[in-house]
Order: sequence, then structure tokens, then C-alpha cells
Amino acid sequence: MKRSPRQSHYLLFGLLCIGLYCLPYLVLGPQSYINPLDYLDLTIAHFKNIVNNRLFFSFHGELPLMAGIDRMGIPFVSPFELKGLLFYLFPGYWGVFGNLVIVKAGAFLGMYLLLENYITDRAKGLSFIVALLFALIPFAIDYSLSSAGIPLLLYALLNLFHKEHIPLSYGMVLLYALNSSLSLSGLFVCLILFAAIILLYIKERKVEWRLFGALSMLAVVYLLNNWPLISGFFIPTEHLSHRVEMQNTDSFMDLVRTFFSYLANGQHHAGSFWAAPIVMLVLAVTLVLGKKEGCLRRYAGYYLMLAALIFAGLLAKKIPFQLFASFQFDRFYFLYPSLCFILLAKSCETLRRYTTGSVWVAGALLLALVCVAKPNNEYKVNLMKVAGMETPGKVSYRAFYDEPLFTQLSETLALPRDYSVHVASVGLYPAVAEYNGFHCLDGYVTTYPLRYKQQFRRVIAAELEKNDELREYFDHWGNRCYVFSSELFDRKDRFMCGKQDPVAVRELDLDTSVLKDMGCQYILSAVDILDYRAIGLDYIDSFTTDASYWCIRVYKVL
Repeated sequence: MKRSPRQSHYLLFGLLCIGLYCLPYLVLGPQSYINPLDYLDLTIAHFKNIVNNRLFFSFHGELPLMAGIDRMGIPFVSPFELKGLLFYLFPGYWGVFGNLVIVKAGAFLGMYLLLENYITDRAKGLSFIVALLFALIPFAIDYSLSSAGIPLLLYALLNLFHKEHIPLSYGMVLLYALNSSLSLSGLFVCLILFAAIILLYIKERKVEWRLFGALSMLAVVYLLNNWPLISGFFIPTEHLSHRVEMQNTDSFMDLVRTFFSYLANGQHHAGSFWAAPIVMLVLAVTLVLGKKEGCLRRYAGYYLMLAALIFAGLLAKKIPFQLFASFQFDRFYFLYPSLCFILLAKSCETLRRYTTGSVWVAGALLLALVCVAKPNNEYKVNLMKVAGMETPGKVSYRAFYDEPLFTQLSETLALPRDYSVHVASVGLYPAVAEYNGFHCLDGYVTTYPLRYKQQFRRVIAAELEKNDELREYFDHWGNRCYVFSSELFDRKDRFMCGKQDPVAVRELDLDTSVLKDMGCQYILSAVDILDYRAIGLDYIDSFTTDASYWCIRVYKVL
């Protein structure tokens, strides 16, 4: 397949559009709003901790977090990923920005090449628009190409099947393997690719060795890049993971509602968008014109198969084995955005071919634009920031971590920021303190010793008993091992209590004697703790600045 000059023009223009999309993040810099969920409150802080303690290029060593977390317990920060190298070379916000550019560019390039060469009938303009819309999906940037890179991987696999661009295609497979998560998408991609190889063998009685080579490459790279995660399943460790206590308490109807929510809105880790209107459009076109366009019905069949796999993965949570409670087998949903936009492109091509005029196609693409733009709250906030509009409650990257405030705090109280001071947090994410060089006894960690969870539970046991939802949240999941307040838990901003919030904790029932035994020296709180004396705390001082979102109250554990 020789790329035509016109196709190259579309690729260059598309990349220019991606650059314009990313421009607000470049203009605002660290003042950009970045959704903190599973990113600022997890990956970025852990990454800085790892780099500061010179453990980036090693999976061995102990991080100053909780009671000391083995570096192997945080495998998603890897020196072999482009994302990790970006964070290492460009610390702080600019690593985040670089990863954003890679994800958006990878999403556009992969979808355009896939549609143009294998899905649509050389409809360059249509392929361009659908690929651009796909890139506009608010993918979870933390997960790099896990979801956004699926079309690029599929394009590479089809190239290998058709004996096209073999070295380049293996390079694309390698790129995807190095920049995607095994547990989020990689395992499910490998399962589907393995099933495809088996079906092709049954049909043609020969092994597709190039596809088998791609599967082997994915498997080997994932094995090497995720060895700490994989070894935990097969090699006995000294400490039992807290994940053995994970339980799924959803009823069958809860799982059904979750399933239809995925189909209607996508899943936020894989990329949220209004999928329901796109699916209804595809269904209508398939019912009316499916007999004329047989391959459209085949693609609709792929949709049903993927939906069945997602539903089966959800039902697997009810299987009474610990593996099914602690691992999400419904993550086939990471393939869902890609399939929906492939179906959109094929449906629009069918409309253009069998209906008069282009008004139906234009209407379908406009509908898709609304479907991807409306849920993209992060981008809308940053556009408002660029325009000088107020964005209350939407905290920028710089304000979230607020290094100047913590510099003031540490200098005033003579607290070194070398992870030697042990703290816990109330009303703010522990990641804020971790990012600023404190040893946090609380934290968001995907696997840590069960013994530590049980010890920490004694600290917050009375608070857990006040709220059944909070108790289940900690006991049945527990990745967030925080100093919970039942009074704050029902608030939407339970971990983002800013200085403008008129909120205080009246009764924080903590067992601070256990906290002290664990080595805790200070409580950093974003709210006033009114009964601090009754629970064995001493108020030291409060810290804020005119530019700060936070007002940090420092309490000493007596």
C-alpha cells in the first residue's frame, strides 16, 4: 500500500488539528486543569517518590510509603514505557503534557490508517473526520495507549495478515506493548488475538505465523515489563496482599445496570463518550441498509460479541473464587470506543453510498462530535481558563500539589521534605503530601500487605462503623487506605476540601495511639478538626497563601 500525496496531506492536517487541540494545555502550562482521578492522586505522586528515591530504573528497593512499599508493588511506573521516560526526562506537568500529545496523536494516526486502508473504501475525508473525532474522546491519559492505541495495533495486525509493511507493523506492535497496561487492555487484546489465530487455523489449516509473532512479541514485552505484577500471582511472597480480602457485593441487577452504562457511556478509564446515539445510528443504518452492505452486518456482529464478552466479564465477579473478585475480567470495554467509531465510519460510508446527498452523513458526524465533546469536562474547563472565565472547584495541576505552600509549611516548622517525616491526611488526597516529600502512612496503592490494611483499619474503625457504604468501600476494596471521615465521605469533594469550603469535622473518631505506633508524627488536614484534643492531637498552625486552593492545618500526634 503506497501512501498517496493526498493521504499524507490528511495525516499532516490531522496532526496539526491535534496540536491545536493540545494548545490550551500548552498555553496554560501547570495552570491547566487535570482530572485528579487515578492520575494526580496516584501515578504522578508515586512516580515522583520513585524518582526522588532513585528507584526508577529498578524494581527492587523500598519506597517511603505506608510501612514501606516494595518497589515491585508499583509496577505501572516503568522505565520501559514512553510515558515513564517522559515523566523522568520532563518532571512534573510537562511529562503529563507530553503524554497527552502522544495519546491524542496515536489515537488519530491509528484510526485514520485503519479506516483508510481496511475499513472504508478509500473515503479519505470520511476517515479523516472520524479519526479526528475518535482522538477527541477524553481518554484517561494515565493509561497511555491502552485504549487510544487499539486502532493502531489493529492496523498493524491487519498489515501483518496481508503481508504489508511488516517491519513497520512489528514496530507498531512493540510501541503498543510498551505503552499500554497488561491488566487494563493487554491481556484482553492477547486473548482476542489468540482466538483469531486459532479460528484462522481451523478455517485455513495453517498457522498465521506473522500474527503469532505479533502475539509472542506482545506476550514477551508484557511479561518483561510487568514481571513484578505477574510474579505476585505465581511466586509466594512474604506478605499476603490486601487484595485477598476484595469482595464484589453487587447484585445481578447492579451488574446489568453497569453493563448498560458501559454500552451507553463507555467506561471512564477507557474513554467516556455518549455511545448510545452512535450505537442507535449504527443499528438504524444496519436494519435499513444492511442487506446492501453485508460487511456492515458483520461489523455489527463484532459489536454483539464484544458486548457479550463485557457482560460475561461482569458476571465473572459473582464466581466464588478470589481471582474473579480481585481482577476485572470485564475490561474488554477498553476495545469498545474503537469498535464504536469503526462502526460509525462504516455506517457513514453506507449512508453516502446508498442515499442521495450528504446531509445524512453530515448529520451523523455532527451527532458524533456532540457525543465526544459533551462529556469532555476537563477540556471545557481549560478552554474556559484560556478565555479568562471562572472555573470554581476545578483545581489546576500547580494548585493541586501547591509546592510553594508546602515549602512554607516545611520551612516554618523545620520539617525536612526528604520522606523522613511521617504524616497522614484528612480532607485532601495523601498524594499531595507524598508529592511534596512526606512519608505518607495513608495512600492509594493497588497492592500492599494485608497486615498493614488490618492495622490501619484499627485507626479508622470507629469512622467506618458510622457509614455502611464507607465500611464496604474500605473492607471490600481497600486500594484507598485513607484516614476517612464519615462526615466528609458523603461529600462529592471528600478529598478536595478547599479553604473556601465552609466545612469542619466535628467528631473524628480515630485511634491515634495506633497511628502513633505506626510512626505517624503529624496529621495534615484541609479542614478544622474540632475534637482534636479528645483524640490525642495538638494543633500546631495553619498554612495557606492568597494563590492556594488549600488551607493546611497541622496537628501533632501526641
